[in-house]
Amino acid sequence: MSFAYIIATYSGSDHHHNGALSEDVLDIQIMTLIRWLQNNPNAKHHPTDIVVVCPSPKSSSSSSSWPRYYRWEEWTNTIRNTGVEIGLHSLQYVGDNKHHSYDQYLQGVEAFPGMDHYLFIEDDYTIDPSNSTVFEDMFQIYDKLFGDETIGILSSWWSDDHTHGFHAAISNSLVSGKTMEKLSQTNSDKGTPLQRLYAYRGILPQVAFSRLFLHSNIPVGDYRKWFDVKFWDSSIQSIRECGLEDRENDKNIFIPVQILPEIEERLNPKPSSQMS
Repeated sequence: MSFAYIIATYSGSDHHHNGALSEDVLDIQIMTLIRWLQNNPNAKHHPTDIVVVCPSPKSSSSSSSWPRYYRWEEWTNTIRNTGVEIGLHSLQYVGDNKHHSYDQYLQGVEAFPGMDHYLFIEDDYTIDPSNSTVFEDMFQIYDKLFGDETIGILSSWWSDDHTHGFHAAISNSLVSGKTMEKLSQTNSDKGTPLQRLYAYRGILPQVAFSRLFLHSNIPVGDYRKWFDVKFWDSSIQSIRECGLEDRENDKNIFIPVQILPEIEERLNPKPSSQMS
């Protein structure tokens, strides 16, 4: 099964809402995924390719790139040394990068057509490394929600609020290749999915991305009934709990990198004991 893990990224130093981790978030995510693959060699479901979409820093700002945001040599060496079988691909983003992560996801699909499944994820999230069945869990929920048709988009959280309407509030998502084919074929007279995304005006990019699927009559769903959902609120530099209180268990699928145990310890070191 071909399965592309598409990461939306941005290396500009003007993007610093992750504070001290801003230069490191992508490395944390990719290394976490590689370690998970190494520790779970017999996993039933797992990505076959990592696709890193790479926009240049915005020319409208004085931003430069974080020098160690992209660590291609280290990632390549780690994959080779661990024996993990996964492709690692750099995809140069094309455009003005005003649609946050959402056009990056679609550019990733266009560059790697015909995959069986695609996973869309932000650079400052990761799979939960303590969940040894994380991808199997995703596929089981996908099958529960969308059945044999396998047409649908499974996101962390679909929210309905008075300001934005029904949309993927946390859009880390799993979709099938069949879903992306339907998205491409539906309303094709109005352009490709990427062109149709750009045609939405005056609304937030995450709302436009959501409507792209909704207006193509593609079923949507989230996993909050089964798993926990956490969100890093950069405005308060803290985690927000977004899961349902009556969910089936407290395992996670995706987590913000800030709550990985080794990262929590780095951000909040315990005071060393004082010798009397």
